[in-house]
Amino acid sequence: MLRIQNDLLEAVDQCQEAVLVLLDFSVAFDTNDHDIILERLENRYTARKWLESYLRGRSFSVNIKGARSIPRNLNDGVPQGSVLGPSIFAMYVAPLGDIVSAHARKKHSKTEVLNISSKFLKCPTSPKIAVDNSFVDTVLKAKSLGVIVDCNLNMKHHVKNTASVASFALYKIGQLAKYLDHKSTERLVHALITSRLNYCNSLLCGIPSTELSKVQLIQNSVARLVTRSQKHDHITPILRDLH
Repeated sequence: MLRIQNDLLEAVDQCQEAVLVLLDFSVAFDTNDHDIILERLENRYTARKWLESYLRGRSFSVNIKGARSIPRNLNDGVPQGSVLGPSIFAMYVAPLGDIVSAHARKKHSKTEVLNISSKFLKCPTSPKIAVDNSFVDTVLKAKSLGVIVDCNLNMKHHVKNTASVASFALYKIGQLAKYLDHKSTERLVHALITSRLNYCNSLLCGIPSTELSKVQLIQNSVARLVTRSQKHDHITPILRDLH
């Protein structure tokens, strides 16, 4: 994402136009063919047998109110939320050009296009993108890998969403704080709040201070919650101690 943002910002700085096309791979983790994954791992000289044992022999069942379905073999997909999942998926989609050619037509209804240009450009062309003879709608903002990108590249919508979700989690943890010890509070905060604040935070470099302050306020509140500090306690030494 940092590379994408940097390329877009460079284009804007040079008063050029840029087009960001976002393909929908929301179900991609569930459709990874194991044979294809293992073939690509072998071509990349990876420990194939070890990873094969990780992928093969998996099964799943559904449990509803104590009633469990018959287990079925799981021949596709990688475990979402696992440590290896993103790395395996990255190798699976390495030949991205072939994947786009094979699957773009199936998913073009969910494809989004962002036209990005400098505000100083008098007559931006706003090119139209067509997939399978159908024009793709242009949007003002879209989510890519969990980051909301807008046509102005000011990260305003992403900061607003991050602050909103983090504030809600902070409120819920605050309600439970009196029942939690220090370690439990830390774990909840890291799992639900700081992990979100830290995700792709390098993209926030250079954004207006008014936007950055929204993230900083959440961070300050989290620090006070973890240390059980009072609202009017000076925040700088608290943050320093936590680091």
